[in-house]
Parts: sequence; structure tokens; C-alpha cells
Amino acid sequence: MKKLLLGVVAIIFSVAVSGQITSGAKGGLVFSKLASFEADGSGLIDNVTATIEGGRTGYFAGFFVGIPIKENLSFQPEFQYVQQGSNADALRIDYLQLPLAINYDIGQKLFINVGPQLGMRVWTPGDSGLIDSFDYSVFGSLGYHITESIFIEGRYSLGLNDIAKGGNIDLSLNDELTNPSFKNSYFYFGLGYKL
Repeated sequence: MKKLLLGVVAIIFSVAVSGQITSGAKGGLVFSKLASFEADGSGLIDNVTATIEGGRTGYFAGFFVGIPIKENLSFQPEFQYVQQGSNADALRIDYLQLPLAINYDIGQKLFINVGPQLGMRVWTPGDSGLIDSFDYSVFGSLGYHITESIFIEGRYSLGLNDIAKGGNIDLSLNDELTNPSFKNSYFYFGLGYKL
């Protein structure tokens, strides 16, 4: 799977340097939480529940290329680093993501894009091995071109697979999660620059 991800990134780079497409970079804030959360055991104490449900504020950064399909419609593969998870230290998860968007321009200012994305986990505190290495999700974005080159974008992403691999996750709050189940979800707001 890592070879596939690196292969797609290499293709994106090679197409970008050919000059036939647009490209750019973006970054901003991420507000994430764990969706569809469940766990067995003695019941979670209040501060554990609040920590998990409280979400996490992080950041994202990445680049994209736009491959025209027809007027106002393009294919937009991206590559980005995104911080996700929750406030609990053991559930802070960072990913390299490969979103594959279909982008539609609504007039000259507004745009929307939707698509699937693959995420590869690159960091979890302690790396306990209890969080799945891959995340599969869908997303939708709404953006606005401030100028021809500068834009703002809001995106919502919802995970499709359970990223907990079972076992117990120690939350360092005098409790642990037994056989947990959860999916990633996040909203991000960012600023981008199109070359």
C-alpha cells in the first residue's frame, strides 16, 4: 500500500512539472473528533468521555494539481499532512492523505469538490500498534477565490473504516478503552495559493 501511495505521488509530481495543469499549495486549521465511538468495559469516567468527545485542534498542509476534464470541471489529486484524532494523547493521530477530488467551478469565484481519500498513519504517541495504519474516507469542500491565485476552503471529511484494531488503549487518565471502535472525522478551514 505504501508503494501505491508513493507511486501516485510520483505521478502527480511528474504531471505537475509538465506544465499542462495547474498546481498549488494550501494549509490551515483542522478540527477533528472520533465518530461512531464505542468501547466495552467498566464505563468511562466523565473526564475520559470529555477528553475523547472534545476533539482535537491541529493543522494541515499540502499541495494539489488540477487536471482539466472540460470547462469548469477538473480532476484534482492532492497530497497533504493532516492532524486528527481526539484530545486524549493516545488518540492523537497524524496522517499523510491522498484525496482524489472532482472539482467543479461555480462561476469565477465559488468552487466545490468531492471525492474519496486514502490516509496513511504516520504518527501516534507511543505508537501502541492499536490504531490501524490506513484510513479510508470521503470528503466534500466549498471554496471561494479571493483573487485568481488566492482562495479559502472549508472541507468536511468522514472516515469509512473502523481505525481501532481492538485491545486496550491506555488513556493515561486512570482508565483505558477496552475493545474500542471509532472512525475519523474532521472539518478544516484553510488558505490556498494556486500557481
